Amino acid sequence: MTLLEGTVLEISLILLGSIWGSFLGVLAERVPKGESIFFPGSHCNACGHRLAPKDLIPFKAWLFNGGRCTYCTARIDPQTLVSELGTALLFSLLPFFFPDIKRILFLLIFFSFAFPLTLIDIRLRRLPHKLTWSAGVIGVLLSLATADTSSLLTAILPSSIGFLAGFLPLWLLAVLYPRGMGMGDAFWLGAIGTFVGPMGILQTLLLSSFSATTISVLFFLLLQKKQKETSWKTMSVPFGPFLSAAGIIVILWKPVLDNWGTILSHALLR
Repeated sequence: MTLLEGTVLEISLILLGSIWGSFLGVLAERVPKGESIFFPGSHCNACGHRLAPKDLIPFKAWLFNGGRCTYCTARIDPQTLVSELGTALLFSLLPFFFPDIKRILFLLIFFSFAFPLTLIDIRLRRLPHKLTWSAGVIGVLLSLATADTSSLLTAILPSSIGFLAGFLPLWLLAVLYPRGMGMGDAFWLGAIGTFVGPMGILQTLLLSSFSATTISVLFFLLLQKKQKETSWKTMSVPFGPFLSAAGIIVILWKPVLDNWGTILSHALLR
């Protein structure tokens, strides 16, 4: 591929990613409210004005209107920009994973659930079942469609066991300690299991737990410096974003993680 072809490909992917990211931003905004993601069409939340096609051009409002509505000058939720930028970044990295089309397919579909769920959990401390359950169903169907066997049972088994391996531990934790773990986390980890399988769930749990603990400790120490009366018991950190990030890492680098796991297990069993 020439430099020109590579540049055109990257620009096209960034544009497609930002358009898809705009839709994911709509998901993150409307699903928690129980609103339709299709009706009404895109509009300003402040004045209700229906947005014209030219208003839907990615980054236009931020580049030319300072992040404000063209019609009423109200500030646009920064979540829209975050969603467009994040998804554009992901799409721009896709050429590095060619020609592994299966991994790219899993990544794009998983990300399309993980990103809006992350935005929702950060803002509202919720992981809506509409998205987690949908992700689980899609994960099972995707495993069926890409399986290397004609046996239905053999094809569906890894994703089904992956769901149970992810759901049951966090479900039990949510039942025993509801203040520390929500049922949404349990369903989300179960859905992740349909994409990564039972071994991938263990890797996801280890990565997410380690990163969540590290960030929580750093966040707590930072808060304590500013507010000395800060209590560890009252601090709240959403777990969903860490599960999402770990799931993406496992999908992208599962062979590498499997290798490390094999080396570690051999070292421990010596």
